[in-house]
Amino acid sequence: MKINRTVFYSIQAVFFLVAPLTIAGIIYGALYFLGSPESNDTSIRANSERMRASAQVYYSRVRFYSGVCQDIGALEPPFRCNDSDTAYAVSALLDDGKNHCFDSTGFSGDITWSLETRTVCARN
Repeated sequence: MKINRTVFYSIQAVFFLVAPLTIAGIIYGALYFLGSPESNDTSIRANSERMRASAQVYYSRVRFYSGVCQDIGALEPPFRCNDSDTAYAVSALLDDGKNHCFDSTGFSGDITWSLETRTVCARN
């Protein structure tokens, strides 16, 4: 059976396009599942931003912060959340030993101390 040149070049082009993409996909998948030290911290920071926005929506609906920790889903590890009628604070331990923290005052950043029972990230 004789193969037409056009068909041969088409098969060759597909092979040279698909093979590198397949290899890149395998490498990306391996790196994704193995993870890097930053991946956990990045995930914590991204979830924190989502929770912070959800907390503001919660406050705009009910006009108090009591119950916000449960509503935004910040009661599960690695997050620690404290709330009262007038304030809330959420923190999570990062890989470098610091805590990423955000609160009802608008603060969002890394702190070197534990949140404990405080409803603000600042150390009082």
